[in-house]
Amino acid sequence: GFKEGMRKMMAIQAPSGPGIISVFRDGKREYYHTDNILLYESLTQVNRKVFGDNWKILTVPKRFYTGAITLSPAFMAKNAFRDTISASISGRDEIIPFIDSMKGFVSAISDDEIMRTMVSGGAAFEAGFITGGDTKATRRMVEKAITKADFQRTILNNPLQLAKVSTLLAWQGYVKVGSSLENASRVAIYRAARKAGKSLLRSLYESKDIMDFSMRGNNTAVQVLVATVPFMGARIQGLYRTG
Repeated sequence: GFKEGMRKMMAIQAPSGPGIISVFRDGKREYYHTDNILLYESLTQVNRKVFGDNWKILTVPKRFYTGAITLSPAFMAKNAFRDTISASISGRDEIIPFIDSMKGFVSAISDDEIMRTMVSGGAAFEAGFITGGDTKATRRMVEKAITKADFQRTILNNPLQLAKVSTLLAWQGYVKVGSSLENASRVAIYRAARKAGKSLLRSLYESKDIMDFSMRGNNTAVQVLVATVPFMGARIQGLYRTG
């Protein structure tokens, strides 16, 4: 309760236990206590690891299978069609199917200001079916959006290196197209929300909420299933979105 929370907050040693949250402000750690269990669990789940480093191998089959499916042209096309229809139906603001998604695709493929804003706000994913919930992959995507320096210092001084870099660039371009199709409807939702006068944070939330790959739940069994079973997270998200 409130008295117990205040007692912990006023103690000389660092407070700990349920409801205690710590943050850094100006380089100094501050502690807060909340009785809102949902808020506490939401904040403390951000950096929680489902598996330790020694058990990550359990996620490899899922990532391989999911990648093989989602990177196929047929899946990309069907998923883009499904997303634009879903966004127009379940979106909270008016979205013109296909037209607004096409505009969103242009924003995503060109990494314009809207796309960079969404990436930095956690509302866009790169190969979300594969890397959703992977904090390291999210960090790499943010860093890539901030600094566009790929291959700037590469010297192509032999045919083998030229072939290697050309193949890598072609693959990155292919993955970029897939990710842009995946984020097209998110950009459309974000634009519609901003046009409706909603705040930046609200707009980012709504564009991410259409299919939030970072959601894993608080139940350990569900987290394990999402991390190891292909498309389990997407299935749960679909049930959540449709009620």
